Amino acid sequence: MDPSYQNQPGGQGWPQQGHGQYPQDHAQQGYGQYQQGQYQQGYGQYQQGYGYAHQPQEQLPPGLYAAEADKRLFAALIDAAIMMVILFLAIGVTLGLTMALTFAMAGDSQELTGGAAVVLVVGIVLTYAVAFLAPFLYRWLSHTRKGRTLGKRMLGLRVVNLETGGGLPAKGRTFVRELVYCLLGWISCLWILWDPRKQALHDKVGSTAVVVSD
Repeated sequence: MDPSYQNQPGGQGWPQQGHGQYPQDHAQQGYGQYQQGQYQQGYGQYQQGYGYAHQPQEQLPPGLYAAEADKRLFAALIDAAIMMVILFLAIGVTLGLTMALTFAMAGDSQELTGGAAVVLVVGIVLTYAVAFLAPFLYRWLSHTRKGRTLGKRMLGLRVVNLETGGGLPAKGRTFVRELVYCLLGWISCLWILWDPRKQALHDKVGSTAVVVSD
């Protein structure tokens, strides 16, 4: 008998080398490929699912914490009350001067003609301009000089420039910011409810955020 067929289990004449290699090598190779394929496929699905479920969110610069919507609301109400007083005084002065000049130019005449009519029209236009510019200038100057209005100061809030990591808002960008706020009003503020940084639309335009003050 061929020596390679001797000493086999059960007296069978299986080649020792072939018997050892074929079942073991092929089984291990197939099992390894299966395990690797299943692992890689499952890992890829896990990674894909993980990335879908946990999207990265934008964060504020280190050390800054976004102000809550309720605090911003109360600060805006305080500023609105302050602005009502300012507007009352500004409009009162503008209309008072307009009417005084109009009646002075009209004299004893009961009809508004010539210069008196022009003064009246100009005065009305100026009154509307003051009604718009007064809140705008109040917010713009307060935010660019100190980073907060009186209402924000009372609630411990301030406006920061995200482009500089928390400095005072830039005058040019803040000009556009306050213009958007005055035109859209509370519509702009609704964006806070779902924005990761709690930014309103006017914050997006001005590259600013309202944060908790030190």
